[in-house]
Amino acid sequence: MSLPLLLASKSPRRKQLLRRVTPHFEIHTEEVEELIHHSEGPERLAGVNAVLKAKAVSSKFPNSLVIGSDTVVAHRGDSLGKPKDLAHAREMLRSLSGCEHEVFSGVALESDGLDIHESWVVRSVVKFFDLGEEQIDYYLGAIDFKQFAGAYPIQRLLGSLTAGFEGSYSNIVGLPLERLQIRLNALRK
Repeated sequence: MSLPLLLASKSPRRKQLLRRVTPHFEIHTEEVEELIHHSEGPERLAGVNAVLKAKAVSSKFPNSLVIGSDTVVAHRGDSLGKPKDLAHAREMLRSLSGCEHEVFSGVALESDGLDIHESWVVRSVVKFFDLGEEQIDYYLGAIDFKQFAGAYPIQRLLGSLTAGFEGSYSNIVGLPLERLQIRLNALRK
């Protein structure tokens, strides 16, 4: 693969994750009006938003391979985006307390130059401990919760608020590396 690799995300977490797969990429983003709901559910929402982001950048850089990604936290069939404010974040964590929920990350690869237009969605499950109000307040005071779908970053919670997870850890952080690495390796051949 001789085309430049572009990540269509400003997320520092996605940047760190992609560096585990390849050190050679640039970050380029375009303003995209992301969907906040999809009639087919949270999994489809993550996939559609990943494609929107990748296509927006690919249209400006047709001779590059663009990676787009979007992560959605889903609980009881509802998509939990980034919280609007402290009260909304508190409400989200209360709803996740003592429960399992799903995390979907969509990944899209776009390149007109290589005629690549593909996407997939990865699912992981996270289980929260029962959370008390003091725990929730302490936690929300310690992080910038507005940056994170579901009001939490898994990398700051393991062992404190989360009882465990199933599936891809990198998916929960925001960029599922396992399938992405396999696909990028195949394109390099």
